Amino acid sequence: MNQTPNFLQNNERDLMNKPDNLISAPEFADISIWYAIIPTETDHNYPNNINFPIEFIITEKCFTNQEEEEIVEPMIKRAKKSEMQNLSRDDLLERRREQARKNSNNYNDRRKQKREELSEELEKNQIEMETLRRFCENMIENIRNLQYFILNYQPTSQNQGYFDLQHILSLENQIKMIENQKLENCRKIENLENIQKCERNFELHQRKYDIANRNWNLKQGNPNTLGSTKSRAKSEMEHAENKLKLAKIQAEIQIFKEFQTKLEQIKEFCREQFISYVNIKNIKLHEKIQMRTEDFERFEKILAFFGLPDPNPS
Repeated sequence: MNQTPNFLQNNERDLMNKPDNLISAPEFADISIWYAIIPTETDHNYPNNINFPIEFIITEKCFTNQEEEEIVEPMIKRAKKSEMQNLSRDDLLERRREQARKNSNNYNDRRKQKREELSEELEKNQIEMETLRRFCENMIENIRNLQYFILNYQPTSQNQGYFDLQHILSLENQIKMIENQKLENCRKIENLENIQKCERNFELHQRKYDIANRNWNLKQGNPNTLGSTKSRAKSEMEHAENKLKLAKIQAEIQIFKEFQTKLEQIKEFCREQFISYVNIKNIKLHEKIQMRTEDFERFEKILAFFGLPDPNPS
Protein backbone atom coordinates (compact mmCIF):
# COMPACT_ATOMS: atom_id res chain seq x y z
CA MET A 1 0.00 0.00 0.00
CA ASN A 2 0.96 3.60 -0.50
CA GLN A 3 3.11 5.45 2.00
CA THR A 4 0.52 8.03 3.02
CA PRO A 5 1.40 10.71 5.57
CA ASN A 6 -0.51 10.84 8.84
CA PHE A 7 -2.10 14.19 8.13
CA LEU A 8 -4.14 12.91 5.11
CA GLN A 9 -7.72 12.00 6.06
CA ASN A 10 -9.60 9.03 4.57
CA ASN A 11 -11.96 11.26 2.63
CA GLU A 12 -8.97 12.77 0.87
CA ARG A 13 -7.69 9.50 -0.65
CA ASP A 14 -9.08 10.49 -4.04
CA LEU A 15 -6.27 13.00 -4.29
CA MET A 16 -3.97 10.06 -5.01
CA ASN A 17 -5.20 10.08 -8.59
CA LYS A 18 -3.70 13.50 -9.15
CA PRO A 19 -1.61 13.67 -12.37
CA ASP A 20 2.16 13.10 -12.17
CA ASN A 21 1.68 10.89 -9.15
CA LEU A 22 1.60 13.83 -6.77
CA ILE A 23 -0.40 14.23 -3.57
CA SER A 24 -1.26 17.50 -1.87
CA ALA A 25 -1.82 18.10 1.80
CA PRO A 26 -5.14 20.04 1.86
CA GLU A 27 -4.76 21.45 5.37
CA PHE A 28 -1.47 22.97 4.21
CA ALA A 29 -2.75 23.98 0.78
CA ASP A 30 -1.93 27.64 1.36
CA ILE A 31 1.76 26.86 1.44
CA SER A 32 1.78 24.46 -1.54
CA ILE A 33 3.30 21.23 -0.27
CA TRP A 34 3.67 18.43 -2.81
CA TYR A 35 5.29 15.05 -2.67
CA ALA A 36 5.16 11.80 -4.66
CA ILE A 37 3.86 8.43 -3.59
CA ILE A 38 6.05 5.34 -3.86
CA PRO A 39 3.87 2.49 -5.16
CA THR A 40 4.46 -1.09 -4.03
CA GLU A 41 4.19 -4.37 -5.95
CA THR A 42 0.57 -4.77 -4.82
CA ASP A 43 -0.35 -1.25 -5.77
CA HIS A 44 -2.33 -1.05 -9.04
CA ASN A 45 -3.00 2.67 -9.04
CA TYR A 46 0.01 3.27 -11.29
CA PRO A 47 0.85 1.59 -14.61
CA ASN A 48 3.71 -0.96 -14.59
CA ASN A 49 4.22 -0.39 -10.84
CA ILE A 50 6.84 2.30 -11.51
CA ASN A 51 8.87 3.14 -8.39
CA PHE A 52 8.85 6.95 -8.36
CA PRO A 53 11.46 8.75 -6.22
CA ILE A 54 10.01 10.95 -3.48
CA GLU A 55 10.11 14.66 -4.31
CA PHE A 56 8.65 17.62 -2.51
CA ILE A 57 8.60 21.41 -2.80
CA ILE A 58 8.01 23.79 0.09
CA THR A 59 7.47 27.28 -1.24
CA GLU A 60 6.96 28.78 2.22
CA LYS A 61 8.36 27.23 5.40
CA CYS A 62 5.45 27.39 7.83
CA PHE A 63 5.99 24.20 9.84
CA THR A 64 6.44 24.20 13.57
CA ASN A 65 9.58 22.43 14.81
CA GLN A 66 7.57 19.36 15.77
CA GLU A 67 5.78 19.22 12.40
CA GLU A 68 9.06 19.59 10.57
CA GLU A 69 10.63 16.80 12.60
CA GLU A 70 7.63 14.48 12.13
CA ILE A 71 6.87 15.18 8.47
CA VAL A 72 9.65 16.87 6.53
CA GLU A 73 12.78 15.18 7.92
CA PRO A 74 11.57 11.60 7.20
CA MET A 75 10.62 12.68 3.67
CA ILE A 76 14.10 14.09 3.09
CA LYS A 77 15.73 10.91 4.36
CA ARG A 78 13.50 8.69 2.20
CA ALA A 79 14.19 10.84 -0.84
CA LYS A 80 17.95 10.59 -0.33
CA LYS A 81 17.72 6.86 0.33
CA SER A 82 15.66 6.29 -2.83
CA GLU A 83 18.13 8.30 -4.90
CA MET A 84 21.13 6.41 -3.51
CA GLN A 85 19.52 3.04 -4.22
CA ASN A 86 19.64 3.79 -7.95
CA LEU A 87 23.44 4.26 -7.90
CA SER A 88 26.01 1.57 -8.46
CA ARG A 89 28.63 0.79 -5.83
CA ASP A 90 31.32 2.61 -7.84
CA ASP A 91 29.05 5.63 -8.28
CA LEU A 92 28.37 5.69 -4.54
CA LEU A 93 32.07 5.53 -3.75
CA GLU A 94 32.85 8.30 -6.23
CA ARG A 95 30.08 10.48 -4.84
CA ARG A 96 31.40 9.98 -1.32
CA ARG A 97 34.95 10.77 -2.45
CA GLU A 98 33.71 13.91 -4.18
CA GLN A 99 31.85 15.01 -1.05
CA ALA A 100 34.93 14.29 1.06
CA ARG A 101 37.08 16.37 -1.31
CA LYS A 102 34.57 19.19 -1.20
CA ASN A 103 34.42 19.09 2.60
CA SER A 104 38.22 19.00 2.80
CA ASN A 105 38.60 21.93 0.39
CA ASN A 106 36.00 23.96 2.27
CA TYR A 107 37.72 23.20 5.56
CA ASN A 108 41.15 24.08 4.16
CA ASP A 109 39.82 27.31 2.64
CA ARG A 110 38.28 28.34 5.96
CA ARG A 111 41.45 27.49 7.86
CA LYS A 112 43.56 29.39 5.32
CA GLN A 113 41.31 32.44 5.63
CA LYS A 114 41.49 32.31 9.44
CA ARG A 115 45.29 32.04 9.33
CA GLU A 116 45.51 35.03 6.97
CA GLU A 117 43.14 37.10 9.15
CA LEU A 118 45.14 36.22 12.26
CA SER A 119 48.43 37.14 10.56
CA GLU A 120 47.00 40.50 9.49
CA GLU A 121 45.70 41.23 13.00
CA LEU A 122 49.03 40.21 14.53
CA GLU A 123 50.93 42.51 12.15
CA LYS A 124 48.56 45.40 12.90
CA ASN A 125 49.01 44.93 16.65
CA GLN A 126 52.80 44.67 16.29
CA ILE A 127 52.84 48.03 14.48
CA GLU A 128 50.63 49.58 17.17
CA MET A 129 52.90 48.16 19.90
CA GLU A 130 56.06 49.49 18.25
CA THR A 131 54.46 52.92 17.75
CA LEU A 132 53.47 53.04 21.43
CA ARG A 133 56.94 51.92 22.52
CA ARG A 134 58.71 54.59 20.43
CA PHE A 135 56.29 57.27 21.59
CA CYS A 136 56.86 56.44 25.26
CA GLU A 137 60.64 56.30 24.79
CA ASN A 138 60.58 59.67 23.04
CA MET A 139 58.45 61.16 25.81
CA ILE A 140 60.83 59.92 28.52
CA GLU A 141 63.84 61.23 26.63
CA ASN A 142 62.34 64.71 26.34
CA ILE A 143 61.19 64.82 29.95
CA ARG A 144 64.78 64.02 30.95
CA ASN A 145 66.06 66.63 28.50
CA LEU A 146 63.82 69.22 30.13
CA GLN A 147 65.00 68.22 33.58
CA TYR A 148 68.64 68.42 32.48
CA PHE A 149 68.18 71.77 30.77
CA ILE A 150 66.43 73.50 33.67
CA LEU A 151 68.84 72.12 36.26
CA ASN A 152 71.91 73.19 34.26
CA TYR A 153 70.63 76.57 33.04
CA GLN A 154 68.73 77.94 35.99
CA PRO A 155 67.45 81.52 35.94
CA THR A 156 68.30 83.95 38.70
CA SER A 157 66.97 83.30 42.19
CA GLN A 158 64.45 86.13 41.94
CA ASN A 159 62.69 84.22 39.18
CA GLN A 160 62.61 80.82 40.89
CA GLY A 161 58.90 81.15 41.62
CA TYR A 162 58.01 80.64 37.98
CA PHE A 163 58.53 76.89 38.19
CA ASP A 164 58.56 74.10 40.76
CA LEU A 165 62.22 73.13 40.95
CA GLN A 166 61.64 70.44 43.58
CA HIS A 167 59.02 68.82 41.42
CA ILE A 168 61.37 68.89 38.46
CA LEU A 169 64.06 67.24 40.58
CA SER A 170 61.63 64.42 41.39
CA LEU A 171 60.76 63.70 37.74
CA GLU A 172 63.40 60.99 37.40
CA ASN A 173 62.02 59.15 40.40
CA GLN A 174 58.52 59.38 38.96
CA ILE A 175 59.67 57.98 35.63
CA LYS A 176 61.51 55.10 37.31
CA MET A 177 58.47 54.30 39.44
CA ILE A 178 56.04 54.02 36.53
CA GLU A 179 58.64 52.15 34.46
CA ASN A 180 59.02 49.59 37.25
CA GLN A 181 55.25 49.26 37.44
CA LYS A 182 55.13 48.67 33.70
CA LEU A 183 57.82 45.96 33.93
CA GLU A 184 55.98 44.28 36.80
CA ASN A 185 52.75 44.23 34.79
CA CYS A 186 54.60 42.78 31.79
CA ARG A 187 55.95 39.97 33.96
CA LYS A 188 52.40 39.17 35.08
CA ILE A 189 51.28 38.67 31.47
CA GLU A 190 52.41 35.03 31.57
CA ASN A 191 49.94 34.37 34.40
CA LEU A 192 46.88 35.73 32.59
CA GLU A 193 44.24 33.06 32.01
CA ASN A 194 43.85 33.63 28.27
CA ILE A 195 47.65 33.63 27.80
CA GLN A 196 47.99 30.31 29.63
CA LYS A 197 45.17 28.87 27.52
CA CYS A 198 46.94 29.93 24.32
CA GLU A 199 50.23 28.49 25.62
CA ARG A 200 48.62 25.11 26.35
CA ASN A 201 47.03 25.09 22.90
CA PHE A 202 50.38 25.91 21.28
CA GLU A 203 52.17 23.18 23.25
CA LEU A 204 49.52 20.67 22.18
CA HIS A 205 49.96 21.49 18.48
CA GLN A 206 53.71 21.49 18.93
CA ARG A 207 53.58 17.92 20.20
CA LYS A 208 51.28 16.92 17.32
CA TYR A 209 53.75 18.37 14.85
CA ASP A 210 56.67 16.58 16.54
CA ILE A 211 54.82 13.27 16.20
CA ALA A 212 53.90 13.92 12.56
CA ASN A 213 57.46 14.95 11.78
CA ARG A 214 58.88 11.84 13.48
CA ASN A 215 56.48 9.56 11.58
CA TRP A 216 57.38 11.26 8.32
CA ASN A 217 61.08 10.79 9.00
CA LEU A 218 60.53 7.08 9.71
CA LYS A 219 58.72 6.75 6.35
CA GLN A 220 55.95 4.69 7.90
CA GLY A 221 52.86 4.09 5.78
CA ASN A 222 52.17 6.24 2.72
CA PRO A 223 54.86 8.97 2.45
CA ASN A 224 52.46 11.28 0.61
CA THR A 225 49.84 10.98 3.35
CA LEU A 226 52.46 11.44 6.04
CA GLY A 227 53.84 14.49 4.26
CA SER A 228 50.36 16.00 4.09
CA THR A 229 49.80 15.24 7.79
CA LYS A 230 53.13 16.84 8.68
CA SER A 231 52.36 19.95 6.62
CA ARG A 232 48.92 20.32 8.16
CA ALA A 233 50.29 19.82 11.68
CA LYS A 234 52.94 22.47 11.04
CA SER A 235 50.31 24.96 9.82
CA GLU A 236 48.15 24.31 12.88
CA MET A 237 51.16 24.73 15.17
CA GLU A 238 52.13 28.05 13.54
CA HIS A 239 48.51 29.22 13.79
CA ALA A 240 48.45 28.38 17.51
CA GLU A 241 51.79 30.16 17.98
CA ASN A 242 50.43 33.30 16.29
CA LYS A 243 47.40 33.19 18.58
CA LEU A 244 49.75 33.13 21.56
CA LYS A 245 51.81 36.02 20.16
CA LEU A 246 48.67 38.05 19.50
CA ALA A 247 47.33 37.48 23.02
CA LYS A 248 50.65 38.56 24.55
CA ILE A 249 51.06 41.63 22.38
CA GLN A 250 47.47 42.76 23.07
CA ALA A 251 48.17 42.50 26.79
CA GLU A 252 51.40 44.51 26.32
CA ILE A 253 49.53 47.17 24.35
CA GLN A 254 47.12 47.62 27.25
CA ILE A 255 50.03 47.97 29.69
CA PHE A 256 51.82 50.50 27.48
CA LYS A 257 48.62 52.53 27.06
CA GLU A 258 48.41 52.84 30.84
CA PHE A 259 52.11 53.73 30.91
CA GLN A 260 51.53 56.36 28.21
CA THR A 261 48.65 57.91 30.19
CA LYS A 262 50.89 58.37 33.24
CA LEU A 263 53.68 59.85 31.11
CA GLU A 264 51.20 62.24 29.51
CA GLN A 265 50.39 63.61 32.96
CA ILE A 266 54.09 64.24 33.63
CA LYS A 267 54.49 65.72 30.16
CA GLU A 268 51.69 68.24 30.74
CA PHE A 269 53.31 69.42 33.97
CA CYS A 270 56.68 69.71 32.19
CA ARG A 271 55.15 71.69 29.37
CA GLU A 272 53.71 74.26 31.76
CA GLN A 273 57.04 74.49 33.57
CA PHE A 274 58.98 74.90 30.36
CA ILE A 275 56.69 77.65 29.07
CA SER A 276 57.21 79.50 32.35
CA TYR A 277 60.94 78.94 32.08
CA VAL A 278 61.44 80.30 28.56
CA ASN A 279 59.24 83.32 29.26
CA ILE A 280 60.89 84.42 32.52
CA LYS A 281 61.26 88.22 32.36
CA ASN A 282 61.77 88.11 28.59
CA ILE A 283 65.04 86.22 28.86
CA LYS A 284 66.43 85.75 25.37
CA LEU A 285 67.84 82.28 25.82
CA HIS A 286 69.99 82.26 22.71
CA GLU A 287 71.72 85.45 23.75
CA LYS A 288 71.83 85.28 27.54
CA ILE A 289 72.74 81.60 27.94
CA GLN A 290 75.81 80.23 26.28
CA MET A 291 74.76 76.66 25.59
CA ARG A 292 76.99 73.85 24.44
CA THR A 293 76.16 72.42 21.04
CA GLU A 294 74.66 69.19 22.42
CA ASP A 295 72.60 71.22 24.91
CA PHE A 296 71.33 73.47 22.18
CA GLU A 297 70.18 70.37 20.30
CA ARG A 298 68.38 69.19 23.42
CA PHE A 299 66.70 72.57 23.73
CA GLU A 300 65.41 72.38 20.15
CA LYS A 301 64.15 68.83 20.74
CA ILE A 302 62.21 70.02 23.78
CA LEU A 303 60.61 72.84 21.80
CA ALA A 304 59.57 70.43 19.05
CA PHE A 305 58.29 67.83 21.53
CA PHE A 306 56.04 70.30 23.36
CA GLY A 307 54.98 71.95 20.12
CA LEU A 308 56.35 75.34 21.17
CA PRO A 309 57.79 78.08 18.95
CA ASP A 310 61.42 79.10 19.30
CA PRO A 311 61.44 81.98 21.85
CA ASN A 312 64.27 83.69 19.99
CA PRO A 313 64.37 82.62 16.32
CA SER A 314 67.55 83.55 14.49
